Amino acid sequence: MESNPYAAPAAELKDAGSDSDVKSGDFYVVGVTKFTILFFATFALYPLYWFYRNWRAHKEATNANIWPVPRAIFSIFFTHSLFSIIDASLKSTGKSYNWKPSLVATLYVVFSIVSHMLDRLSMKEIGSPLTDVLSLAILPALYYPLLIAQKAVNQLEGDPEGEANQSLTVPNFLWMLLGIIFWALAIFGLLIMFGVIVL
Repeated sequence: MESNPYAAPAAELKDAGSDSDVKSGDFYVVGVTKFTILFFATFALYPLYWFYRNWRAHKEATNANIWPVPRAIFSIFFTHSLFSIIDASLKSTGKSYNWKPSLVATLYVVFSIVSHMLDRLSMKEIGSPLTDVLSLAILPALYYPLLIAQKAVNQLEGDPEGEANQSLTVPNFLWMLLGIIFWALAIFGLLIMFGVIVL
C-alpha cells in the first residue's frame, strides 16, 4: 500500500470518475456504495482523489484562495480544516447531521500516520510479516472517518443517499483495476511470507 505522498504533481489530478454530469455544489457528492467500492478496490488510493475533489468543489463554489492539489496530497494537514468547513456549512444552512468533525478528522489523521509508518516498516521488511498484515488491516480504520464525512457532505448537498453520483464509470473501473493489481501483489506477497506459496 506504498505511495509517495510528498511527490508534487506536474498538473491537476485527472478525474478518477467521469462525474461532469454531477450537479456542482460546495462539496463532492458520492453514493455510499460507490464510495466504499472505490476506497477498497483502489487499495485506498481513492482518498487522494476524494480530498482533491472536495477542495476543488469548495474553491469553485466560494472562490477561496486555495490550491486543491497540495491540500489533497498533504491531506493530514488539512483534514480538520475541511471537516470544520463542512460542519459550519451544515449549521449555516440549518441541516442536521450528528457527527463530531474534529474527532472524526483526528481519527483519520492518526490512522493515516500509523498507516504510513506501517508502510515504511513493511517496505524495509521491519517487523514482517506483522507490519505487512497490519498495513492492510488498518484500511477499515482509514475508511470509516471518511465515510462519516462523505455522509455529512451528502446531507449538506441535499442528497443523503448520494444519488447524483452513485454509478461506477469506465474511469472508475480503470482505477479499480489498478487497485486490484496492488491487492493481488500484496496478498501474493503475504502468502509467500507465510509459506503458503513456495517459490
